[in-house]
Amino acid sequence: MSVRGDNSRTKILKSARKLFAEKGYSKVTMQDICTAAEISRGGLYRHYSSTEEIFSEIIRKDESDALDFLSSAVLDHVSGELMFKTFLKLRINILLDPEECIDNAISEFAANSVVGKELLIERANNSIQILTEMLELGCTDGSFKCSDCKAVSKMILWCLEGLGKHNALIPITKEEADTFVSMIINSISA
Repeated sequence: MSVRGDNSRTKILKSARKLFAEKGYSKVTMQDICTAAEISRGGLYRHYSSTEEIFSEIIRKDESDALDFLSSAVLDHVSGELMFKTFLKLRINILLDPEECIDNAISEFAANSVVGKELLIERANNSIQILTEMLELGCTDGSFKCSDCKAVSKMILWCLEGLGKHNALIPITKEEADTFVSMIINSISA
C-alpha cells in the first residue's frame, strides 16, 4: 500500500476509534466515520467494507502494539517490573481517556458479532500471555513473587476489564488509578 493509503487508513482508524469510544459499537455508521475522517464514502470503502472490519482492525492494532511493546522491551533488556508498571500505566491512561477507551464498545461488539466474540477471546488470551510474560520476567529478576503468574495475570485482566466497563458509570480519577497500580505492584513485589 502507498504512503498516502497508509495515511488514509490511519486517519480512518483514529477517527473511528473516537466515535466508538463516544457512541459505542452499534451506533457508529460508515457515514459517521466518513464525516469524522473527512473522507468520501468511496474513499472509505476503498479501505474498509464495514464498521465491523474497521473495529476489528482497531482491536488487532491494539494487540499488535502491545505485543510489539513486550518484544521491544525484552530485546532492550527492560526489567520485568518496569515493563509491568509501564504496561499498567499505559492501560490505565487509555481507560481514563474518553477518546481512546473503547472497552464498552468492545463488549458490545462481542455480544453482537461472532467475529467480535472471537476477537475478544483472542484479545483476552493475548493480554494474559503478555501479563504472564512480564510477571515471569519480574519473578526471574527478583522484582516479583508470584506462585502462579498466569492466575495473577487473569485476575489483573479481570480488574482492568472491570475498570474499563465501570469507568463510564463511576469515573476513575487519576489518583484512584495510581492507587490501583500501586496496590497491584505491592501485592506481587518480592
